[in-house]
Amino acid sequence: MKKGERLPFTRTQKWWELGSITVLVFWAAYLLRVWDQIPATVPTHFGLTGQINSYGGKESLLVLPAVALLLYALLLAAELLPALYTMPGRWSGRSQIFAAQCLRTGLCALKFLLVLLFCYLDFCAATYQPLGAWFLPAAAGVLLLPVLVTALRIYRGVKRREAERHDA
Repeated sequence: MKKGERLPFTRTQKWWELGSITVLVFWAAYLLRVWDQIPATVPTHFGLTGQINSYGGKESLLVLPAVALLLYALLLAAELLPALYTMPGRWSGRSQIFAAQCLRTGLCALKFLLVLLFCYLDFCAATYQPLGAWFLPAAAGVLLLPVLVTALRIYRGVKRREAERHDA
């Protein structure tokens, strides 16, 4: 793959992107719709057990959407500009393209899951719902899943492609 060359988005990547954008749009629409009904003071922090342990103004509900948009933009830039990061190893052209596509799919999935988790946090804060003790381990697992799946797919796929190249 040459520097500056762009890979087309796969169908899976487009679905992840559509999911992320849909969650962001519905999140914004929800906040706009219920803003006047949200109390002036809302939870701003949840403890390790998911219980509310800090309060602040309802304007604090705007922080998570802002952070989510920033992370979305940064991860989108990473997807669109793969020259910004390097992957270890020397691979043939096919393996390099495969790895880049896998990495982009993983970034798309991670972006969707981050947006979804942040939206859930904001919803719980707006409705005064505790997260529950399950939230922290579940969130960590959900965010690690695309990283591990992507690494495994790249490792196996590149190994297979390199073996095919040497056999040919």
